Amino acid sequence: MPQYKIIDELKKLPESEILMILEKTLHFIREKSRQMEKQRFKINKLQLTAAANALYKDYSTDDELTIFTELDSENFHE
Repeated sequence: MPQYKIIDELKKLPESEILMILEKTLHFIREKSRQMEKQRFKINKLQLTAAANALYKDYSTDDELTIFTELDSENFHE
């Protein structure tokens, strides 16, 4: 339905019904936004997991990439 028709129909309603429709619409928008955010989080997590898996062999076997891990057990003092 075109937007102008929705607005025309809203104009015919009493104020209490318009407010109810607005509340339900805002609730719908918030819920949709939460769902989209969850979807983006899942996609980002999958991408990061794929990247970590792709580099796992390099970081577990390439001495040039792991040389500084020998320092992990040393204390750090400023």
